Amino acid sequence: MRNYQPKKNNPYHLDHNLFIRMIYIVRDYKRMKDVIEELSGDLPVGGENIPGSEHGDPTLSKVIRIERMYEECRAIENALEKIPEEYRKFVFDKICFDKAYPLYADPSTYSRHKCRFLYHIAKNLMYI
Repeated sequence: MRNYQPKKNNPYHLDHNLFIRMIYIVRDYKRMKDVIEELSGDLPVGGENIPGSEHGDPTLSKVIRIERMYEECRAIENALEKIPEEYRKFVFDKICFDKAYPLYADPSTYSRHKCRFLYHIAKNLMYI
């Protein structure tokens, strides 16, 4: 699989390393959602005390992990909202599963929206 980003006439051009990083963040989206769900169910309710937590606060560690992953998931969801609805599923599936674009539109249209999508993720995460 090849991840290509147009270089000429592309106002949404990202540095190569940042571009690849955004692709892998999108590919990790489903796992992050599952981990957030799993960790949220394990958090103690109210003022429960956890025995054996003298080396650190495991609840705080879980909350920090959840918040970091939630921030990345929120950045992906906000970036998806910035591209037209008819392209969202295809762009997301192309990045995650390398599915082919449909034939009823030019592939460059989808590629353009893919670049915008990745650019907005980087912007939402304050990398640019």
